[in-house]
Amino acid sequence: MGLFRSDPEVDGEIAAVLLTQDKAVLRAIARHQPRFRQIRHPEERLVLAAGDDMSPPRTAIIAGRRMFIFAPGTHIPERVVDVAEIDRASLAEPAAVCLNELNLGFWFKFRRSAEALAFATQVNKAILESRPRSVPHLFPDYYVEILTSADITPTFENVARLVGRTVAMFGGQAGAFCAQTGNRATFDVFLRTFAPSAVLEDQSNVVDEMVDWLWARNPGFHFGIKRQLMRWREGLRASEGTFLDGGNVLPWMWDTGAEGAVKMWTLVFNDTKPSSPAPC
Repeated sequence: MGLFRSDPEVDGEIAAVLLTQDKAVLRAIARHQPRFRQIRHPEERLVLAAGDDMSPPRTAIIAGRRMFIFAPGTHIPERVVDVAEIDRASLAEPAAVCLNELNLGFWFKFRRSAEALAFATQVNKAILESRPRSVPHLFPDYYVEILTSADITPTFENVARLVGRTVAMFGGQAGAFCAQTGNRATFDVFLRTFAPSAVLEDQSNVVDEMVDWLWARNPGFHFGIKRQLMRWREGLRASEGTFLDGGNVLPWMWDTGAEGAVKMWTLVFNDTKPSSPAPC
């Protein structure tokens, strides 16, 4: 028998989803494998295995809808988290990722920003796959409820005009969401996709399509989408005099058609500062 034991090896299944070949991370994940095998459900598909650059590393394994987080130097999970309950994986400086879950958070710290980006990207992808849209379809019930609660008759014309106003508002909010994450490229795609919709004769499903589009882009948008739709509903109830004329909804008018939408939504983007990650 030799004097030294060789390091345990990472299972092939886990190795296939590893984000790094760092030897310290491989050793840590290999040490965590026996306990992970015991608590993993057979139907849970492996999604991700990673470790940060702490010494020893903190590691994370995502299987199915669960993330297993092992603290440095331990053999049992520090946390087992429902991936759908994680708000988002946020990049921070220096190369670090903050995971926010149910008002609690924890850091993964890396030596290189590329590793942090890869980890955050894969975690956010797993969140999106685990958390389908939870906002009910808006048309027509959302608009009818706003009108009836304000004692406005939900005629076809009133509903259509309220939809048009909501398209204008939500497009601006999309600009704010993209600016808060510092993602101009995403906003440019949004403009190309939805600015033409600002002048459609039938806009019934435009806001629903915006919600779907934004929901699929970034899990950090999810809470803001729900909050903004609630605020818009409550705000219109409180300020109905600003958009009514004789009991009917005033139409939203773009001065220069779709170009007006681009101008207005871009103004919101430019006036919104990027947000810092929520504290871990």
